[in-house]
Amino acid sequence: MYQNRATSIDPALVIFLLDISGTMSKPFGGGTRIQVVQNALKMTITRMVQYSLRNKEIRPRYRIAMIAYSNDVYDLLPGVQTIDIVAKKEYPF
Repeated sequence: MYQNRATSIDPALVIFLLDISGTMSKPFGGGTRIQVVQNALKMTITRMVQYSLRNKEIRPRYRIAMIAYSNDVYDLLPGVQTIDIVAKKEYPF
């Protein structure tokens, strides 16, 4: 198990791989599968932002890549971005 803490000096790289295929429109838990993924992703990014806050400034504690796939592959950010940049994005899926 990896136990080093993510810091501004030694940021963690987190790669989200998201299924956006047609099967993600199927019902799941009162919504659709993709809605569950969207909610989980938003909660995760919110928590990452909270962990990154210092003196009301978001520190680059995390670097994030976000790849979506169905029949094709899409780089949603694009590339690897710091958490402060990711926190400002709207997601197209």
